[in-house]
Amino acid sequence: MSANGTVRVKCRRFDGHVRRVSEALSGCYYNGTVYRIHEEWDEPNPGNDTSLWKVMSCQRSENGYFESKLVRCSIHKTHSWTNADNSVGSYVIKRDYILNIISDRYREGQWKKCVESEPGVAKIEEVPDYEPVCKVDNVVFKDIYDDDVKGVVWYCHIGRNEKRRKFSSNLNSGMCEF
Repeated sequence: MSANGTVRVKCRRFDGHVRRVSEALSGCYYNGTVYRIHEEWDEPNPGNDTSLWKVMSCQRSENGYFESKLVRCSIHKTHSWTNADNSVGSYVIKRDYILNIISDRYREGQWKKCVESEPGVAKIEEVPDYEPVCKVDNVVFKDIYDDDVKGVVWYCHIGRNEKRRKFSSNLNSGMCEF
């Protein structure tokens, strides 16, 4: 396989001789599988934590080659129980963290984010003193920003802007303004 993941090279027998065969791929070749553009898949993360997986995606690079990139961390937690008939039931909860995006602290009581600690290795890091802020037109705010120019009230929710229309009624003129 070439370094950019677009050609698979194999050896095959032809007329009793072994020959090198090159095969062009339309997608990413990763761990023996070809993935289509924008396709995502889970891979075990190197290390001792078997509950932490990395979510990979096949993307096209700026120079036109296909690349396998880390896009999320995924924690797989297995929960098991014993039924009345002594059979065991189980299910897996999968929680995703987008790469380099700080997650909602209400999930586990702590701000966290997925990072690539070294090439091909995902890690969940705690973000201790994170205070989410939002920014609209160079105005930084934490909770609410009343934008009179646009007639909008902006709410900052976990570092993301949410827009709400301002409603006012002018009963004297007989019309409502939105």
